Parts: sequence; structure tokens; C-alpha cells
Amino acid sequence: MVDPLADDVDQNDKSVYVYTWNNPIKYNDPDGKFPTFVVGAIVGAAVEYGTQVATNAYKSGGLSSDSFTKNINYSSILLAGLEGGVTQGASVGRKLFAKAAVTVANNIVEVKTDDNGVLSSKIEGNTKNIVKNSVIDAAADFTTGGLVKPGVSGVTGNILKKSFGESGNKLARGVKAKIKAEGTKITRGVNNSIKKTSKNLVDKTPEKIGNAAETYIKVKTSPTKDEIKDTTNW
Repeated sequence: MVDPLADDVDQNDKSVYVYTWNNPIKYNDPDGKFPTFVVGAIVGAAVEYGTQVATNAYKSGGLSSDSFTKNINYSSILLAGLEGGVTQGASVGRKLFAKAAVTVANNIVEVKTDDNGVLSSKIEGNTKNIVKNSVIDAAADFTTGGLVKPGVSGVTGNILKKSFGESGNKLARGVKAKIKAEGTKITRGVNNSIKKTSKNLVDKTPEKIGNAAETYIKVKTSPTKDEIKDTTNW
């Protein structure tokens, strides 16, 4: 298929024969008209907002309506959305650059609601504070995303592979044996579905658990990180 938007100005750095921005395993675009960056932006903003809500619930001892509206950093949500959109299908270098830029921007401009739900804005003019707080954020992100997430994902992946086989083949065989034992015939379609589901369980579950662990640590450590930044400002 030739991309119907190949001549669009925003496509000038893409080949007309590149499907889903050269990442067909991760993206699906049947008619060539859906910009994948939109998905990345929505997911990025949603994850950031969800993390803030969870942090509020943790600090207050439970989820309430205030968790969704008070102490919400809207500038951070916006920047997370921009980062998610920009880094969709991007190279490692581009992702690192976008992450660094967003980290710095987050420590310059802040638009958020306070404990009473009142919206306010602040621009940090002290370069020392911007650099210090950016370093603190980068260190925290490296700990959660660079150490915790891959560590948990790796351990989970090893456990699943040992238990269910490299591609879930042990699990698939067990499921099919159980079905046959009950006297049910396994068609080709059912067989393929069992194999696919088993493989997805082994391949995708580790990443999901790693993401959950990363979010959990962020929620637990965010209040302490913010306190350190505030108390060490010049």
C-alpha cells in the first residue's frame, strides 16, 4: 500500500513505502491515515495524570474525588503528552533528547492546582534550581525506568519462560491436552488461538508487570522527591 498522505508536509522525512513509520510490529495503520503520534501523546498524558492521581491517593490514605483535581500538575501532563507523541517510533537518541528536554521544561514552568484545588502557575528563574531539580528528576527516572522496570521485567520473563516455555509452548501443550481430555476436538483455528495467546502471555506480561512496578515506585517516591527539591532550592 502507498501512503495516501505521502505528499503531506509532515511526511517529508518518511519514505512513501514505509509502513507505520517503519515499525509494523508495534503499530497498525490499515488505511495509512492514522498518525501514530496521536496515540503516543494520549498514552503519555494519561499515564502521567494517572500517576499523579495515584500519588494523591497514596498521600491522603485513599482515593477520593480530590485525588483527581487537587495537586494536579497540568504542565507536566501536557509535557508528558508531547514527549509521548514525539518519541513514537523514534530512535533511542531522539527519545533521550526528548526526555531530557521535558525534564528541564518541567522544572522551569509549572501550572498546577494546590491542596485547595486552586490553579496557579510558576516560572523558575534560578538556573541553579533548574539544573539541580532536573538532575534529581533524571536520577529518579533512571532508578525507576532504568533499573526497577528492566529488573522486574527480566525476572518475570525468566520465570514465565521456565514455567511455560520460551514461546509459551509448554502452556499451549498443557491447554490442548486438557481440552482433548474433555473430548473436545481442537480445530486449526483453536490451535492457532491457543498458541498465540500462550506466546503473548510469555512475551508481553513481563513488560506490563515492569511498567506497573515502575509506576508503583514513582507513586511511592514522588512525595519525597518533591520535598527534597523544595527544601534544597536556593
